[in-house]
Parts: sequence; structure tokens; C-alpha cells
Amino acid sequence: MEIQSGIMNAQRPSESALVFMRTLPGMNINNIWQVSKFIDFRGLKEDKEAKELLTLLRNQSIPKYLSAENILSYKVDFDQYSQLEPNEINNSGNIPKILMN
Repeated sequence: MEIQSGIMNAQRPSESALVFMRTLPGMNINNIWQVSKFIDFRGLKEDKEAKELLTLLRNQSIPKYLSAENILSYKVDFDQYSQLEPNEINNSGNIPKILMN
């Protein structure tokens, strides 16, 4: 809904929208308690339909509406990220610097 309102229905999305695409390598899909904050599940299994829709959104829909300069992709090692305390996240360097300015 946010993407539809903020990007797809906007008159000039490249003037008003930024997208931050974070990947978290090192994620153990079997540790549902930790990864359920980042991955959609149906019961105890990963929601394949949600994953496919996210892939479509990331690879086709968003680039259709926004130029590459409005899309920032970055990686954060999941093991390192998951061990941070909530008050450490902003100071850890794991959030893109553009968000901190």
C-alpha cells in the first residue's frame, strides 16, 4: 500500500520517493523467531507467494517508476545485525548514511 501510494500513484515519484533495499546474507531460515521480522511465514513455512511478489516488486515494479539514483541497495550481515541492541542500530553503521543526515 505504501509503495502504491508513494511511488506508483505519485505524479513525479523520482522527485518524492527513495527506496532502500536491504539484503541480509547469513540468515538461517530455520530460526523462525529471529527471521520472522524480515521474512513472511505461513505457519512454520516461508510464504513463497509473498517472496515472489517481493521479488517482482524489487526487480520490476519499483525500477519501472524510479530511476537507479532513487534506489539504494545495501547488505548487512544478518548475524551481526541480529546481535545488536535496538539502541545500537542507528550508531552501528548498518543504516545507510543518507538516512542519518
